[in-house]
Amino acid sequence: LTGFIQCVDRKVGKYVFCSERPDVGEEAKDAATEFEFLGDAEGGESVVRCYPATGRTHQIRVHLLHLGYPIANDSCYGGELR
Repeated sequence: LTGFIQCVDRKVGKYVFCSERPDVGEEAKDAATEFEFLGDAEGGESVVRCYPATGRTHQIRVHLLHLGYPIANDSCYGGELR
């Protein structure tokens, strides 16, 4: 996954992913992560290996949320608490 990460709430450190560079708001930074599916886990969850090519704040969390697979127990980025 390649695109841009942009801070939308500096007070709580909330970031979003954009596939194209946004025109407004704070400066967006390029971000890229490769993912490898390793298998299924209990409760309908999956295990993935993440290979971040860049080191942006919350990069893996933001990318997985964008792909529709938020990290379990990560309520800040869409994960369901268990």
